[in-house]
Amino acid sequence: MGFGSVVKKLLSDKNMTIKDLSEASGISLNTLYSITKRDSTNIKMDTLRKISQAAGITDEEMLQRIRSEHERAMYDMDNVCRLLQQAESMVYDNRTARKKFSESLKTLTGYEYSDQEIDIVISAATLLKEGE
Repeated sequence: MGFGSVVKKLLSDKNMTIKDLSEASGISLNTLYSITKRDSTNIKMDTLRKISQAAGITDEEMLQRIRSEHERAMYDMDNVCRLLQQAESMVYDNRTARKKFSESLKTLTGYEYSDQEIDIVISAATLLKEGE
């Protein structure tokens, strides 16, 4: 998340349009569109001050909004990482279970089943279980 997200939220909070902000700040409409569309992470301090003043907030409040957005993005990223780790663990557990199942079938039947055949056996077992 970048500064563009902060500007969009600020505009929404202040019930302003990008055009309103452009007129009040003296920043060109193209520059503001670029900041919001690209969600810029690099912005000049002078631009930050002009946006703050035009929106009627202090530089400190603007910086706090940026910090809050950054913290939220970091929290979201941590959640994504946690979910990816859970998914990786599930994939590993699934592979391990399939391997054990395949080995058990080989011990029982003396036949080494292919992955496709294992899928068929699992599907058949699932259908039988659902039919109970």
